[in-house]
Amino acid sequence: MYSTAISIPSRIPESKFLLMNNRLETDLVSNLNVELTHLAAFELLYTRDGRQHLKSYHDHYLKVSEYNSLTYIMETPTWRANPDWIFRLGYSHDEVTAINRHAVQFLREIQYAKSNASILIGGCVGPRRDEGKLHSIMSPDEATDYHSTQISVLALEDVDLISGSMMTNTNETVGVVNAARLVGVPVIITVDLDSEGKLSDGSTLAEAIAKVDKLTSNYTTHFMVNCSFDSSRLLPQEI
Repeated sequence: MYSTAISIPSRIPESKFLLMNNRLETDLVSNLNVELTHLAAFELLYTRDGRQHLKSYHDHYLKVSEYNSLTYIMETPTWRANPDWIFRLGYSHDEVTAINRHAVQFLREIQYAKSNASILIGGCVGPRRDEGKLHSIMSPDEATDYHSTQISVLALEDVDLISGSMMTNTNETVGVVNAARLVGVPVIITVDLDSEGKLSDGSTLAEAIAKVDKLTSNYTTHFMVNCSFDSSRLLPQEI
């Protein structure tokens, strides 16, 4: 198990409330009628219209954050920018670096233009596969090695945090957290719960958080659940 990590101060403010955007890909497709192949929002970076869609999307949240004096965590459109998904989309594995760099650089332009706003850039990382079927779930160490490819690039671009989004199983979540820990970047995790309040590996939210914290020395700064899940169904000890 990985135990060596770089320790750096977190840039995430210790305030009661932070603002994060809604599910970027779902919002773009469902509400803005943007076509995304395999929900790969990073492809919007490479057209004028696509960049405008992304900018307009974040402008809405920036207005909310400024009006309410909140720090906005602006996520890169890189949920599908890991080696498996970019290969499926027709890119070479070598392009992982360029795609993730371009994503951070694009958000940096927005950040510089809003110099008075409180903005953190989150490097978004998604699961290797859509479904966490038991026969295809990686071990925590395998997941750390796999996600380090993308997370190391995001860290070199100086993102303020890593956002592990819509994670479907506990082992892979551990890997994402440890990959972020190895490069000293804070990490926020969102887990994808089914209608019974469980991850695809059968873990309850409480069990998943306990395992992730145990195997990563409590490195995760925040845990969240997917916005489509009815949180009223959680047990009191899981909230």
